Amino acid sequence: MKKIMLLGGVLATALVLAPTAVAGQGIGGCELDGTANFAKPLTTNSVTTSYDFNGTLSTCNGSYPETGGTVEAGQTITIGGVAYQSLGAPSLTGGCTNSTTSGLAFVAWNNGKYSEISYSTTGAAAAVGLTGNFKSGSLTLTSVAVDANGNHTTISVPLAYGGDYAGGALAFEPADPTACNGAGVSTAGIQGFIGHGNYQ
Repeated sequence: MKKIMLLGGVLATALVLAPTAVAGQGIGGCELDGTANFAKPLTTNSVTTSYDFNGTLSTCNGSYPETGGTVEAGQTITIGGVAYQSLGAPSLTGGCTNSTTSGLAFVAWNNGKYSEISYSTTGAAAAVGLTGNFKSGSLTLTSVAVDANGNHTTISVPLAYGGDYAGGALAFEPADPTACNGAGVSTAGIQGFIGHGNYQ
């Protein structure tokens, strides 16, 4: 957890220097505000379950051109008005007091670029640390609906910022924290800072 918090601090500090980054290097970060929905309610007991997430990225700073965007994990992806299948539901082991998760997140940047991030999180009480990597190349997405011939359609989107690392400090914010001691938390807000960068 200390390493994750340190990474978030390094990213935040580096944003001050981002405009002077040399060619081939970059660093940036955005505020994350989203909601996680758990397949099994989280309590003080440990469970193994899946979840989905969607949120917005805003107030971005750094040497990258993006100003914000949207991010989802385990939910359908909409591009050009067409719904595409999710990248798969992230997994979670733990509960309200501690947890570990892993999954794939899809980012649609406001500047028309897309990213896929392989990530993991470690949580202790309300504090959640995230680390991950931006995937390179392209991503093939399959439509939810079928065409007139009963076939799914696919598209391939290029992935931006491949090879970048990701990291940040987040907060787990259920609407009613006391539910952890009772029926459990089915939905919680997730807020914080997500940074990404490279030193190639």
